Amino acid sequence: MRRLLFQAAMAGLLGAVIGAVGLFILSEGLPEGAIMGAVLGGSIGMLIAARINALRAGMALQAADPAAAKRSAALLSAREGQIRDFHRDARSNMPVGNPSRKLDDLASRAEERSRREEPRR
Repeated sequence: MRRLLFQAAMAGLLGAVIGAVGLFILSEGLPEGAIMGAVLGGSIGMLIAARINALRAGMALQAADPAAAKRSAALLSAREGQIRDFHRDARSNMPVGNPSRKLDDLASRAEERSRREEPRR
């Protein structure tokens, strides 16, 4: 956690400096441009640092316990499938009376699919 905070702070500071200088120049010397650039650059820098740290943590998890990494990836793909199914059904013209029932139906379908795919491994 400390490493994440340190990396996010350093990337945020670097992004803030680059953004402040860049937008100060683009705004022809207005101090508001420097402030806006610092806020925008710092935010983007922190997001990039968090994403890099998440990728490193994923690789460390995979190296430490490959079976847990596979289960985590399967859970994420099942959840993405549920979200896709929910949005596809929401785009149809069929009215949905109870959204929670619809989510329960989608979850049960995803569970059945994962049970059918499991023996193939």
